[in-house]
Parts: sequence; C-alpha cells; structure tokens
Amino acid sequence: MEAALRCSLEALLKRVKNGGDIRCLIPLVDIYDGISLRHELPIGGEDIDRFDGDNRLTIADGDEEFITYGSDKSEPPYPGEVVYKDDAGAICRCFNWRESVRTMLTEDTKNAFMCVEMTSADRLDDLNAG
Repeated sequence: MEAALRCSLEALLKRVKNGGDIRCLIPLVDIYDGISLRHELPIGGEDIDRFDGDNRLTIADGDEEFITYGSDKSEPPYPGEVVYKDDAGAICRCFNWRESVRTMLTEDTKNAFMCVEMTSADRLDDLNAG
C-alpha cells in the first residue's frame, strides 16, 4: 500500500492541525466532512445511480478497473485488498479510503451510498450514538 495513504478523517485532521482550511467541495461532502470531524469517524459517499450492478465489500482480484480523482489511468487494487466494487470494477479501495471518479458524489447526485467506518473496535458505542 502507498505509505502516504490516509483515510478521509486522518487527512481532514492533519489539514486542520496544520492550520489549513477545510475545502468546500459540494454540499453533501461538506456535510459529511463536518460530521466526520465532529465524531472523529471516517465517512465517505458514492453515487448509487452510477453503480453497475450491486455494490459489495469484498477482496480484490487485482484486475478491477479503478481510476481515482486527479488521474486518467486505471490503478487496479492489489490482489487481496479490501474494496467496494460493482460489476464494472472497484468503487473504493482500502475499504472506503480512495474513491473512483466513476461513482464519486457530484452536484448532480440524487441517491448516495454513505459509508461510516470505525478505526478502532472500542468506538462501537460512538458509532451507534452518532
């Protein structure tokens, strides 16, 4: 895995700690970023209407199509990596830490799949309370 890869919460916390501003992206992302910071839980979202078939959390074969934001070439997940995927390829890599441009939320998103993750099993009460 890439050494610099951080979950969304880690990236947000690092930006705030270093005095940076939280970028305003689109309202739905801004809302879940605020919730993520308040409760210190990684949150991500995908556009359900862009899924090809069912979304499933599974182990990657390593040949799934995956193009991330800021790239124009496929960077398939590693064989054995935990991914969300549909019939067209990987939706998110490293659980929900890197998203595909194919299913990312946009201003036009009408139906969203939201994923809240825990970074520690002892946070289950916090997750359920949120």
